[in-house]
Amino acid sequence: MTDKLPLAVMVQHPWSYRGDNPKYADNLQGLLLDVETWAQEGLMDAAVPAGYYAPNSGGTPELAYEHLKKLTGGKTDIWMYAWVPGSVDDFLAGLKSARKLGCRQILYWEADYIDNNPKKAELQKVMRENAAMPSRR
Repeated sequence: MTDKLPLAVMVQHPWSYRGDNPKYADNLQGLLLDVETWAQEGLMDAAVPAGYYAPNSGGTPELAYEHLKKLTGGKTDIWMYAWVPGSVDDFLAGLKSARKLGCRQILYWEADYIDNNPKKAELQKVMRENAAMPSRR
């Protein structure tokens, strides 16, 4: 018997882009990843919408979340993608947004920037207080 681990994938959405090509958006248009089929076949436990939004696309984390929720038919947990917060207020605003959407997890991209933050201790304290896994503190 094998211990199972949750599988999460970072995917695109209609407002995203990759590199220099703003037309390289969504999953089937360029990445050739059929997120809908992956969800139907149970190939992933969670999907994270990438946080790169094409200029003037009108995309938001909320729209990307709703798009993936619909695309996966509610069969996949959708996480919120966020850039590392620069302050306690940024962190709490992101947490509020994630909760409003019903996200159970947030992926902080480029989390190494926390170490360069002059308010690192204050930010980490609030993050720790809001972490869902107190046994790991």
